[in-house]
Amino acid sequence: DPPVKNRLNSPECFDDGHLDYAGNYLSEALGAERFRPPAVVKEMIAEGRGGMREGRGFYDFRDIDVESYQRETIAKFVDLVGHLGLLPPASAAERE
Repeated sequence: DPPVKNRLNSPECFDDGHLDYAGNYLSEALGAERFRPPAVVKEMIAEGRGGMREGRGFYDFRDIDVESYQRETIAKFVDLVGHLGLLPPASAAERE
């Protein structure tokens, strides 16, 4: 099961970002071979375990409502950012 308490762990971030994309993006964007995904990620992609979009990655998402899960996760993150005082002030239109 995905760890609901600590959403910002690396395996779940990869699952959310789609293993096939996230696995190669860092190495290409940073031009550094050391960021290439490990062999286990390539194996998982070959097995059809590409992340949340496929229902499985590092975690199994087949038995949860992924859309609701993502909304809850974003809400928790926004709450955390707000708690830390890092949200920009609301505009006049947002306050009305």
